[in-house]
Amino acid sequence: FLKIKNAAIVCQALVRRAQAERALWKAQSAVTTLSCWVRCVFAKMELTRLKREDAAIRIQSFARMIACLVVFKRCKSAAITIQKIARGAIQRPKYRLALKEAEEEARVNTKLAALQRRLHEAEMKWMKADKQRIEAEKRAAQATGQPLATTATTTTTTTN
Repeated sequence: FLKIKNAAIVCQALVRRAQAERALWKAQSAVTTLSCWVRCVFAKMELTRLKREDAAIRIQSFARMIACLVVFKRCKSAAITIQKIARGAIQRPKYRLALKEAEEEARVNTKLAALQRRLHEAEMKWMKADKQRIEAEKRAAQATGQPLATTATTTTTTTN
Protein backbone atom coordinates (compact mmCIF):
# COMPACT_ATOMS: atom_id res chain seq x y z
CA PHE A 1 0.00 0.00 0.00
CA LEU A 2 2.81 2.40 0.78
CA LYS A 3 4.35 1.79 -2.63
CA ILE A 4 1.13 2.69 -4.32
CA LYS A 5 0.72 5.67 -2.06
CA ASN A 6 4.27 6.83 -2.81
CA ALA A 7 3.71 6.21 -6.50
CA ALA A 8 0.45 8.24 -6.36
CA ILE A 9 2.26 11.02 -4.51
CA VAL A 10 5.03 11.00 -7.11
CA CYS A 11 2.46 11.07 -9.93
CA GLN A 12 0.57 13.86 -8.27
CA ALA A 13 3.82 15.76 -7.74
CA LEU A 14 4.72 15.33 -11.42
CA VAL A 15 1.30 16.53 -12.54
CA ARG A 16 1.39 19.47 -10.13
CA ARG A 17 4.92 20.28 -11.31
CA ALA A 18 3.78 20.17 -14.95
CA GLN A 19 0.80 22.35 -14.08
CA ALA A 20 3.02 24.76 -12.16
CA GLU A 21 5.50 24.88 -15.07
CA ARG A 22 2.63 25.55 -17.48
CA ALA A 23 1.27 28.26 -15.17
CA LEU A 24 4.79 29.71 -14.81
CA TRP A 25 5.30 29.61 -18.57
CA LYS A 26 1.91 31.35 -19.06
CA ALA A 27 2.78 33.93 -16.40
CA GLN A 28 6.22 34.53 -17.93
CA SER A 29 4.62 34.82 -21.35
CA ALA A 30 2.04 37.27 -19.98
CA VAL A 31 4.76 39.30 -18.22
CA THR A 32 6.85 39.35 -21.40
CA THR A 33 3.84 40.44 -23.46
CA LEU A 34 2.90 43.07 -20.89
CA SER A 35 6.46 44.38 -20.57
CA CYS A 36 6.74 44.44 -24.37
CA TRP A 37 3.52 46.41 -24.58
CA VAL A 38 4.70 48.80 -21.84
CA ARG A 39 8.06 49.26 -23.62
CA CYS A 40 6.14 49.87 -26.85
CA VAL A 41 3.97 52.52 -25.18
CA PHE A 42 7.03 54.21 -23.66
CA ALA A 43 8.86 53.99 -27.00
CA LYS A 44 5.90 55.62 -28.76
CA MET A 45 5.85 58.36 -26.15
CA GLU A 46 9.62 58.84 -26.57
CA LEU A 47 9.24 58.88 -30.35
CA THR A 48 6.51 61.52 -30.10
CA ARG A 49 8.68 63.56 -27.76
CA LEU A 50 11.67 63.24 -30.08
CA LYS A 51 9.55 64.21 -33.09
CA ARG A 52 8.31 67.28 -31.25
CA GLU A 53 11.84 68.09 -30.12
CA ASP A 54 13.17 67.52 -33.65
CA ALA A 55 10.43 69.72 -35.08
CA ALA A 56 11.25 72.41 -32.52
CA ILE A 57 14.95 72.13 -33.37
CA ARG A 58 14.17 72.39 -37.09
CA ILE A 59 11.99 75.44 -36.51
CA GLN A 60 14.68 77.06 -34.36
CA SER A 61 17.37 76.21 -36.91
CA PHE A 62 15.26 77.67 -39.71
CA ALA A 63 14.65 80.84 -37.69
CA ARG A 64 18.39 81.15 -36.95
CA MET A 65 19.18 80.54 -40.63
CA ILE A 66 16.78 83.31 -41.70
CA ALA A 67 18.29 85.71 -39.15
CA CYS A 68 21.81 84.87 -40.33
CA LEU A 69 20.74 85.29 -43.95
CA VAL A 70 19.35 88.74 -43.19
CA VAL A 71 22.61 89.71 -41.46
CA PHE A 72 24.62 88.27 -44.38
CA LYS A 73 22.60 90.22 -46.95
CA ARG A 74 23.03 93.40 -44.91
CA CYS A 75 26.79 92.83 -44.64
CA LYS A 76 27.03 92.03 -48.36
CA SER A 77 25.11 95.19 -49.22
CA ALA A 78 27.40 97.23 -46.94
CA ALA A 79 30.49 95.67 -48.54
CA ILE A 80 29.17 96.48 -52.01
CA THR A 81 28.51 100.08 -50.94
CA ILE A 82 32.03 100.38 -49.52
CA GLN A 83 33.48 98.93 -52.73
CA LYS A 84 31.45 101.37 -54.84
CA ILE A 85 32.68 104.32 -52.78
CA ALA A 86 36.30 103.11 -52.90
CA ARG A 87 36.18 102.46 -56.65
CA GLY A 88 34.60 105.87 -57.20
CA ALA A 89 37.30 107.54 -55.09
CA ILE A 90 39.98 105.74 -57.08
CA GLN A 91 38.39 106.40 -60.47
CA ARG A 92 37.28 110.03 -59.96
CA PRO A 93 40.79 111.60 -60.21
CA LYS A 94 41.52 109.48 -63.28
CA TYR A 95 38.26 110.64 -64.84
CA ARG A 96 38.99 114.30 -64.07
CA LEU A 97 42.44 113.96 -65.61
CA ALA A 98 41.02 112.25 -68.71
CA LEU A 99 38.34 114.96 -68.94
CA LYS A 100 40.98 117.72 -68.76
CA GLU A 101 43.03 115.93 -71.41
CA ALA A 102 39.97 115.58 -73.63
CA GLU A 103 39.11 119.26 -73.18
CA GLU A 104 42.70 120.23 -73.97
CA GLU A 105 42.71 117.99 -77.03
CA ALA A 106 39.39 119.46 -78.17
CA ARG A 107 40.79 122.97 -77.69
CA VAL A 108 43.93 122.07 -79.68
CA ASN A 109 41.83 120.42 -82.40
CA THR A 110 39.64 123.53 -82.61
CA LYS A 111 42.70 125.78 -82.91
CA LEU A 112 44.24 123.41 -85.46
CA ALA A 113 41.05 123.40 -87.52
CA ALA A 114 40.92 127.21 -87.40
CA LEU A 115 44.58 127.47 -88.48
CA GLN A 116 44.02 124.96 -91.27
CA ARG A 117 40.98 126.91 -92.44
CA ARG A 118 42.96 130.18 -92.40
CA LEU A 119 45.83 128.48 -94.24
CA HIS A 120 43.44 127.16 -96.86
CA GLU A 121 41.83 130.60 -97.23
CA ALA A 122 45.26 132.23 -97.57
CA GLU A 123 46.32 129.68 -100.19
CA MET A 124 43.10 130.20 -102.10
CA LYS A 125 43.60 133.97 -101.93
CA TRP A 126 47.20 133.63 -103.12
CA MET A 127 46.15 131.29 -105.96
CA LYS A 128 43.41 133.72 -106.97
CA ALA A 129 45.86 136.61 -106.92
CA ASP A 130 48.37 134.57 -108.94
CA LYS A 131 45.68 133.72 -111.48
CA GLN A 132 44.67 137.38 -111.71
CA ARG A 133 48.33 138.40 -112.20
CA ILE A 134 48.78 135.85 -114.99
CA GLU A 135 45.53 137.01 -116.61
CA ALA A 136 46.68 140.64 -116.34
CA GLU A 137 50.03 139.77 -117.94
CA LYS A 138 48.24 137.97 -120.77
CA ARG A 139 45.94 140.93 -121.38
CA ALA A 140 48.87 143.34 -121.26
CA ALA A 141 50.83 141.19 -123.69
CA GLN A 142 47.87 140.97 -126.05
CA ALA A 143 47.27 144.70 -125.89
CA THR A 144 50.87 145.51 -126.78
CA GLY A 145 51.20 142.63 -129.20
CA GLN A 146 54.31 141.26 -127.56
CA PRO A 147 54.84 137.58 -127.00
CA LEU A 148 54.24 136.37 -123.48
CA ALA A 149 57.45 136.09 -121.46
CA THR A 150 57.91 132.80 -119.73
CA THR A 151 58.17 133.21 -116.01
CA ALA A 152 59.50 130.70 -113.53
CA THR A 153 56.42 131.01 -111.35
CA THR A 154 55.13 127.76 -109.93
CA THR A 155 51.90 127.41 -108.11
CA THR A 156 51.73 125.12 -105.17
CA THR A 157 48.61 123.76 -103.72
CA THR A 158 48.23 121.98 -100.49
CA THR A 159 45.52 119.53 -99.84
CA ASN A 160 44.21 118.87 -96.39
